[in-house]
Amino acid sequence: MLVTMIVMVMSTPSLIDKMFFLQESSSDITAIEDEILNTRIQASSLVGSPGGSVINFTLSNSGDQKLWNFEKFDLFVTYEADILGTKTMTVEHLVYNATGSFLNMGSADDVQAGYWVVNNITDDAVEKRILNKNEAGEILAKLSNPVYANGKVMVVVSTQSGVLSSIAVQLS
Repeated sequence: MLVTMIVMVMSTPSLIDKMFFLQESSSDITAIEDEILNTRIQASSLVGSPGGSVINFTLSNSGDQKLWNFEKFDLFVTYEADILGTKTMTVEHLVYNATGSFLNMGSADDVQAGYWVVNNITDDAVEKRILNKNEAGEILAKLSNPVYANGKVMVVVSTQSGVLSSIAVQLS
């Protein structure tokens, strides 16, 4: 009996540590679930020029979650590329360029191929460089290849929490 009590007393700190760890993990899971539930985005107004390598679109925030960590966003573009005169279906994972963002560029000439920027956020009055609820950002992206004449382009955007939006058009 004495041995059992000694073992229980000796294992109590370990048990308390494990219970604290489980409670902390549960809290983290709840915070992530809340972020996902409160994030809603919509990609729209995708445009580009056939034969060009620049596309732009609008990314709107209709959720309660503030969007600001663009480095952790993913931007995939599937398009019919013009590679040496041949229509070639191509998928690119573009990289966010923080230093080129928020420059309010007239065109994407300064954006490097394979990169995307947040050109500006319309009516960005609440918090600068944060895509708040009911705000929209203009996204500029430069593909590695030009889009084939009358080629199809599809953009998929994913936030840091994995919330997705997509848009597809045929450029003409």
